[in-house]
Amino acid sequence: MHVVQVQAAVPAVASGTGAAGVSSDVGRVASERIRAALKGHDPTDEQWDAIAYGRGPSYLIAGAGSGKTAVMAARIVWLIENQGYAPTQILGLTFTNKAAEELQERVRTALTVGGEHRVDDITVQTYNAFAAGIVRDHGLLVDVEPQAGLLSDAQQWQLVLNCIDDLPPFDAIELRTPGSIVRSTLALASSLSDHIVSTSSVMAADERTLSSQDATRDMRETAARRKELCAAVDAYVKAKHDFERIDFGDQVIKAVAVLEDHQHVQESYVERYPIVLLDEYQDTNVAQRRMLQALTRGGDSVTAVGDARQAIFAWRGATMYNLIGFPDHFPKQDRSGYGWISLSENFRSGGRVLDVANRVAAGIDEERRPGAPLKAHPGNGDGAVSLGMFTDERAEAEFLASECERLHGKPTAEGRDPVSWKDMAVLVRRRATMDPIQEIFKAHDIPLEVVGLSGLLNTPEVVEIVAWLRSLESKPVANRWLARLLLGPRWRIHYKDLALCARWASNQNWELRLRLASGDSERARDLAPGDVGFSLSETLDHVDEIEGLGPEGRARLESFNERLSNLRHKTHLPLLELVEEVIRTSGVRDALESSPARSAPAALQNVANFVDHVAAFAPIEGEATLRSFLSYLDAAEVAEETLESAQPAEQNSVKLMTVHSAKGLEFEAVFLPSVAASKNKKGAHVYSVFPNTRSSNPLRSYDALPYEVREDRGHLPRWKGKASDFENQVKERTLEDERRLFYVALTRAKQRLYVTSAWWYGRGDLPKGPSEFFDELRAMADEQSIDIVHDAELPEDNPVVSALEGRREWPPVPRAGTDDELFVEGWGTAADNAVADADYTKELIVQLDPSQAVEAQRLIDERDQELALIARADAERRPVRAELPDILSATAHVALEAGRLEPWQLIRPLPDRPTTARRLGTEVHRLIEERARGISPYPEESELDEPGEVTGPNFMSTTLGHWAASGYAERELATLPSGEPMVELPFTLRLDGRIVRGRIDAVYSTDGGGLEIVDFKTGKRFEPGEADQLDLYARAMVASGLITDGMPVKLTYLFLDGGEPVSRSWRP
Repeated sequence: MHVVQVQAAVPAVASGTGAAGVSSDVGRVASERIRAALKGHDPTDEQWDAIAYGRGPSYLIAGAGSGKTAVMAARIVWLIENQGYAPTQILGLTFTNKAAEELQERVRTALTVGGEHRVDDITVQTYNAFAAGIVRDHGLLVDVEPQAGLLSDAQQWQLVLNCIDDLPPFDAIELRTPGSIVRSTLALASSLSDHIVSTSSVMAADERTLSSQDATRDMRETAARRKELCAAVDAYVKAKHDFERIDFGDQVIKAVAVLEDHQHVQESYVERYPIVLLDEYQDTNVAQRRMLQALTRGGDSVTAVGDARQAIFAWRGATMYNLIGFPDHFPKQDRSGYGWISLSENFRSGGRVLDVANRVAAGIDEERRPGAPLKAHPGNGDGAVSLGMFTDERAEAEFLASECERLHGKPTAEGRDPVSWKDMAVLVRRRATMDPIQEIFKAHDIPLEVVGLSGLLNTPEVVEIVAWLRSLESKPVANRWLARLLLGPRWRIHYKDLALCARWASNQNWELRLRLASGDSERARDLAPGDVGFSLSETLDHVDEIEGLGPEGRARLESFNERLSNLRHKTHLPLLELVEEVIRTSGVRDALESSPARSAPAALQNVANFVDHVAAFAPIEGEATLRSFLSYLDAAEVAEETLESAQPAEQNSVKLMTVHSAKGLEFEAVFLPSVAASKNKKGAHVYSVFPNTRSSNPLRSYDALPYEVREDRGHLPRWKGKASDFENQVKERTLEDERRLFYVALTRAKQRLYVTSAWWYGRGDLPKGPSEFFDELRAMADEQSIDIVHDAELPEDNPVVSALEGRREWPPVPRAGTDDELFVEGWGTAADNAVADADYTKELIVQLDPSQAVEAQRLIDERDQELALIARADAERRPVRAELPDILSATAHVALEAGRLEPWQLIRPLPDRPTTARRLGTEVHRLIEERARGISPYPEESELDEPGEVTGPNFMSTTLGHWAASGYAERELATLPSGEPMVELPFTLRLDGRIVRGRIDAVYSTDGGGLEIVDFKTGKRFEPGEADQLDLYARAMVASGLITDGMPVKLTYLFLDGGEPVSRSWRP
């Protein structure tokens, strides 16, 4: 194993010789805890400047791979040891749970040296989780109910879609598809929240544009459209309020309102956290910065860590000017100026990789990239950078696959570990470029994990599952998905049989059109049956009516239809269970689990990732349905970045993802394909893939905020009366942002970096070629020791078209193997013939030479023996009774007794997707428990920090009102011998040799020394049976001695719908 030192050992420095702000009475000698935070190493000089900076605000420009998390942890330790702060006074904020956990672990490791401090006293959270906590505790001050849940991206999409239906028709906006207006509405709504700007301010700015004599026609059209879009945003805001839900933007702006408008709350947080550390500060937005300003005072210590060279999320509302303008936003008490502290030593990458990255970053305006250039740690060597130009996208993908195979299993340098599949990543700028890479890697049998839902939807294994899901719809729009399954390798329906089915459906549709046209054939030609027309799937119910179908084709169609029909009868199941049933029925998982291919585990991981997306899917109202999920998939397919965030799994596979998704990750080898662009007649780059020069110009993009209403407008291009000048300025800034993204991509690589391009992508007739980024690297080739591994000339014709034309044949080739002289009609046709005619195989063997004939007969005999063995084993198979687990929940026990649950469902349980009813039930039970115990509500952080189901307005208050009106709110709770009230009472009961565990909602005292066991119900009413959960609760209380002989017991279901409770007596 190769160990790379992440901090360089340096000699102790005399007191007072460090950076300005370092406490002069503390020498630069690292304590054991500081060394523990740095994984056993002493700080470097520049790390000491950051760690030992005294009180007051400071900001670190932490270059890629510079160990910023370790430095933050070491600073926390230094502040505790040398400045007298307690762990409870320190707050650390970052963007992801993973980063928060890493910082927490570093601090935990350091502070456990000596064991004086409790680690859980340190508060480390994500920015949004911290904002959610403020809103959770003080939301009523800003009109946010404590039970308000967080909308997921999918729920936001659906909520806006519902709002659009209720809006007046648009005049200025051309509504091409519902999806386009939803995307625009959410984009504008997010920008408004990120920058704390109101729709009225935007509309006022647009009014000024409409009345300006300098405004162009395009500017006026954009302003008119944006005004209409503001109405859609207002409708979305109202819908969120009606449903008592908030989104991520609301979390922060509501937290800002709490802190800025309520001084007593602000002072409590300022007093609690005098030390604040801010990670990835270049990715914060205006709203987050305002929240952080309210948390700090000039004399306190606030440290921001970031890098404007890695500011790649401006499209999500982030503004790097928070970092660049940090001294203005967080001044010292004495108003004296201060500069940034640089962390420039990179402990990740080889020297050549960093040389290239520094040259790329040098193209960014110096004022917008503070910090010193990266310098390599000697222990990481030089590394290697390779550049390749290929004829087309398939040749480029072939090189990537071949190079992955070459690198796999070997160390990149002496002393380093051998490269595994998961040590390599392919990072793309645009999702559309993933397809040929997936195809070629599959052909090479290289395990490949696609990160993010949008990319997953193009993997063969997930496409197969989605095809089954879409085929469950019987509408004509599902025809292509059904045809894909029928023509695929599992069912192998001949194209002629499929054509007969299609002709039958077409004839039925013609008759339907005639009926719709009252027999007028001319008018019937202009009619379309639409969704009521006959679909391909409906022909499966009429195969006996279709003339010309062969017996084998008919049998296969009937078998397929039986499976499809069985699945359609299960569409009432919860979505996750339905998808699992589809996976089982389709055989996708079984095929992959039994496959010897080395790519099979990665394909299984792709299936698991897809199932995770299904489990996480929650609609606006009610249960997650197949139709709502398919609509969500439609949205994901057109999204350039995934709708939900995703992280790669630990599966040993090459990772394929967008560059944005790779932020914060590192790999031994990184491939950057499609660094390509076309050129126009003037020689300028156009239609560029990377950099992606499509800019969001607020003068032309109506879903973008006008610069004039943004707080950071002083840093942005200014309108001076000439549209072309303004547009050129915007394009220059867009190119600069793309350069930052390219820099991030380059610095993900440890030892091997490959940048490639090609002349032809897709079927277009306009070639691409090297982009300006590729050309920059080619210009460095001599002086930077970049290897040119391939340099293809521009082919006259597009090779992609000819390759695709060769594969596009109709009718299709009759299966594989047509180049085999023995099977002139293809292997599939030969297999069909062998099934139909027992003598067919013998006739083929006769055509072989004697030695081949003997070998063929031997193989056939072996297969016959194996099939006979399988047949005997199948005939002797007996049903196996599933053994129940030793421990059951009360719910599972009652469901088993009632026959609502099968034992196998407990042996291999499906993940339980929380439904609306379950979430509401949990919330109501929690609130009832709090009120019964007389404690103030303090819900779990996850309620506001995780997406929740959405229900009708005021549901919670209405339900709790019914509870209060029932009289049980005033009833006396029974108590345990310890004096603890019997509410949410846990129990354990041994039944039939197994342990049953559960919780009883509440137990009340009754007159005469009796007890009433109550179960609160938020769902639909039902008729209870004798052996139900209340009976089980009573038996558990008998077993624990809480119910004695002769004690009167009453069992009650209290339905919180305003109706009467359902009660019965029970005797032990």
